[in-house]
Amino acid sequence: MTTPPRASAVPSASLVADLCRELWRLRNRATQVVDALRRSRNPGLRGRLQRELVGLQRRRQQVRELIAALPRPTGEGPMLMRALLVELCRRPLAQL
Repeated sequence: MTTPPRASAVPSASLVADLCRELWRLRNRATQVVDALRRSRNPGLRGRLQRELVGLQRRRQQVRELIAALPRPTGEGPMLMRALLVELCRRPLAQL
């Protein structure tokens, strides 16, 4: 009888990098959307941009939940990776 592989208690560097890139992408797009909202006078476009901003906020919440679900690492390196992700999630997407 074989045992299933153990889940690693340390998130992989590629997972951390992917999550950082996702947060970076969300922040950049949110900045673009907010800038477009400031310039737009078209009610239809403003509505679409506001819905997109809500979707970006929802996605950031999903990433935040993924980070919270990661195992609590031990050791300085893994703890710093997790701290970086938590800090990136705390920063606002964009200011209206």
